Amino acid sequence: MKKILIVDDEPMMLKISARALKDHYETILASTGSEALELFAKDKPDLVISDIKMPEMSGYELKKALKENGGDNVPFIFMSADENDESEDIGRELGAADFIRKPAKADVLLERVGIVLERAVWGEINKPAEKACEDPEVARLKSEKTKLPEWIVNSPLMDINEGLDKSETAKDLLSSIKVFIEHSHGNIEELERCYREGDITNYTIKVHALKSTSRMIGAMILSAMAAALERAGNANNEHYIRQEHKPFIDEYCKYITLLKGDKEEAIKEEIEESVLKDTLMALKEYSDAEDFSLVEDAVEFLSKYSLPADIEKKIEDIKLSLNKLDWDAIHGMIDM
Repeated sequence: MKKILIVDDEPMMLKISARALKDHYETILASTGSEALELFAKDKPDLVISDIKMPEMSGYELKKALKENGGDNVPFIFMSADENDESEDIGRELGAADFIRKPAKADVLLERVGIVLERAVWGEINKPAEKACEDPEVARLKSEKTKLPEWIVNSPLMDINEGLDKSETAKDLLSSIKVFIEHSHGNIEELERCYREGDITNYTIKVHALKSTSRMIGAMILSAMAAALERAGNANNEHYIRQEHKPFIDEYCKYITLLKGDKEEAIKEEIEESVLKDTLMALKEYSDAEDFSLVEDAVEFLSKYSLPADIEKKIEDIKLSLNKLDWDAIHGMIDM
């Protein structure tokens, strides 16, 4: 099975890309350029997919670093939410095999990766892949919409057609919404920190990522506000950021409130002690192997049950650390 190294500082985009490819390829995930360089040397992937705008090391810089370290023969795909052609042109000049706009539909990403890998076999690494053009699937969207909670479908804040177009199925959309919520408070804390400290560079990177993840779930108002703040950051327009930061955070909080639902949760079934013990033992084994999918499955399984308070807190902390790919933190929590 071919290996795909995926690099993105936004955990949600990492998870979505990995989910789209995992049934066909072995996926290796990195949240920084430096981590990607280490994993590239260790795992020798057959293809690299990287975001462009990342803290510390951009996707462009990563591409150059890989070229200098023997990675010039490995096909490279840039992914970006930039809406202009400059990023794509730069990517082509750096020898990228393809450039994909974020957020990409799962089947589009899978198809484009397949095309690039096939061309690599024939020595055509730098030949651009043809872009897939797809007609809207109205019947499918209608069918998937019926599988979503009415309070999401009927909310004026949500563009469900856009969300389903990006996520393919109602199940995937709900999964994306769950990840969106899990990272929301951390994102707000980081945005507030950057705003207080006048760190325009990282503020811009953060709203750039939020522009994509909001669009992925159909939160188009929030996505548009993030895009406007990104443009302001790129233009170093601090006045606009000072003026629009609070309304942006207020809007973000509206989505958090909506998507949490504030609905009564079903009473969870008590887990049998033997099942809990076996699952925690399995979780430790999966963690030691740093197997993202198996740890995620074990955490999701435990989350369905009513757990002792200390175990429930630990599972929530593991879930958050997993989304950040912080294996050291996970090992520490499981070994306690």
